[in-house]
Amino acid sequence: MSTPTTRRAHRARTARRWTAAEDAALRAGWGVEGLVSRLQRSRIAILNRAMRLGLPPQREAARRLSLHALAARIGLSHRQLEDFLGAVALEPSAAAPVRFTSRQYCHHAIEPEPVEALFEQYLRRTSTRPAYAEERGLRLAAVETALRRLQLPAWNVGRRCRVRLPVGLLDEAMANAPGLWVSVWRAVVDRAVVTPLPCAAWLVALAAHDQLTSKRAADRAWTCWLAIRVRAHVAAVVRAVRGVTRAQRIRRADAQVGAREDLGTRGKSGSALRPEIPTSAELAPGKDRSP
Repeated sequence: MSTPTTRRAHRARTARRWTAAEDAALRAGWGVEGLVSRLQRSRIAILNRAMRLGLPPQREAARRLSLHALAARIGLSHRQLEDFLGAVALEPSAAAPVRFTSRQYCHHAIEPEPVEALFEQYLRRTSTRPAYAEERGLRLAAVETALRRLQLPAWNVGRRCRVRLPVGLLDEAMANAPGLWVSVWRAVVDRAVVTPLPCAAWLVALAAHDQLTSKRAADRAWTCWLAIRVRAHVAAVVRAVRGVTRAQRIRRADAQVGAREDLGTRGKSGSALRPEIPTSAELAPGKDRSP
């Protein structure tokens, strides 16, 4: 007659022991999504092993902050932070990917470095039209007129973001001197018409402008925090602007060559029709000027 076995004894005989490689993988991936499928173990087993290994909370291990803590850190409300993350195409993840509760009830966290880098560009290099007019001591109608004069759309073609424009674009519009900013913005708008942008338009415009003008890597280092889907749109805008500037250079060079050729033909025709002017020796007294 066999003795009945308890559930704990049965689990001890059938459980798979943790190896040193699995412990190393658990320490390296603690706080990252996909740990359950990578280790092929249950959530309870992973949590128990993490407690035995003395691992810190998952959010601290992944160097992330909760949305509430990050919002207080950069001076935004929780709703404003969510809108900004949608504007820059950054998605928070679960603060504790491996947990006992269901996925519906979970807190979210995100790495603070990308958010702070993009938020600094947002504050320093973009502005709304009323704020820009107030800072420059201008009337809002003057700013609107300057944008319409260059046929620039004043709305935001992105999603989940306040209507903000690059400050450089507004400066060129007010000076009525279209330059690189105007070319970049038009390329961004044309790109948004073909393919909807996953982020706000000002983000693509800033990144494309820095890619075109910044000679030092440190000046465009902030673009490394962009999401991969945003980088594809930035690269497309850069190619479009470079194609436009190259075509403009070719047309300008052709115009210069045509002008030179016109001047050359005019000079030749003028010399053929110009009457011969006698020299001073020929006009000397006593000189016979008869043929």
